[in-house]
Amino acid sequence: MTLPDILLVEDNPDIAELEIRILEKRGFSIRHATTTRGGILLYNEHKPDLIILDLNLPDIGGWQLLEYARQRGRVPPVIVTSANDDMLNRINGKLYNVNHYLVKPVSKHILVEAVYDVLKLQNARL
Repeated sequence: MTLPDILLVEDNPDIAELEIRILEKRGFSIRHATTTRGGILLYNEHKPDLIILDLNLPDIGGWQLLEYARQRGRVPPVIVTSANDDMLNRINGKLYNVNHYLVKPVSKHILVEAVYDVLKLQNARL
């Protein structure tokens, strides 16, 4: 069974490295961008099955990636990982149909559980 492709948009190298390692260990193919613009390029090239998205990125806000995907008529499932735990961002998450909104720091078990939940995979190897 081929596991889905994941687009990770995260500018913090330590967090990105940890999340990539956790997910690749479980067989996922990860494409990583450190900016929203980089995420848009990878979105166009690879049509990911899932986006794991940080919101506070160095170029433009992470929500812009979802707006871009929405305008193209294809928004895959989304997991937001953010240090922002405010109501406005959570409301934006609802408006963009975000599947999970996880507040950093996110434990590896919670991340993997959210990925498997969103992708409806069975027998998650946590």
